[in-house]
Amino acid sequence: MQENYSRHYSVQELAVMAGLSTSHFRLVFKKVTGQSILDYQNQIKLGKAKDLLLSGECNVTEAALHTGFGNVYYFSRLFKQVMGCNPSDYLRK
Repeated sequence: MQENYSRHYSVQELAVMAGLSTSHFRLVFKKVTGQSILDYQNQIKLGKAKDLLLSGECNVTEAALHTGFGNVYYFSRLFKQVMGCNPSDYLRK
């Protein structure tokens, strides 16, 4: 997931890769990481998006799309929820 951060992996795909049932994979994943699969994926994507924004490589829309967020509004809302400010304000700080 960290190498292919722009790709969304379904729970079923990850479970097959791990050789586990979907329900067992969810339990093991949460136990090991302390996070749900979606929260973990979003954390990776947001980290990369922050790097892209701070480096000046991308604007907010480009960073959202480059990191696999198909919806810029969702990206901005999630960014604000996690970081405490929207991406544009984050860049100004």
